[in-house]
Amino acid sequence: MRKLTKYYEYFNTDACEKDWRFRKFRVVTVVRTADKMYNLCKLMSDKFSHRMFWMTTEPLFKEGIGGEIFRTPRDYDKVAYSFLFP
Repeated sequence: MRKLTKYYEYFNTDACEKDWRFRKFRVVTVVRTADKMYNLCKLMSDKFSHRMFWMTTEPLFKEGIGGEIFRTPRDYDKVAYSFLFP
């Protein structure tokens, strides 16, 4: 959570633009199970209800990274996202 908090604080800042020449980015996190993914999304949804964090599981990641396999803390219970159609 400490690392994810730092990413959240760095997102869309002048410091990020100065360091990397962009302000907005996604943080992709791969966990082992769907339960862990949903628990992490739920935990983060109160403080970090944002679509910059994309969560998925190892099996889904291995099955196909182009699929709708990513969940976000903002709407994890409603929709899944894909790299192909963000």
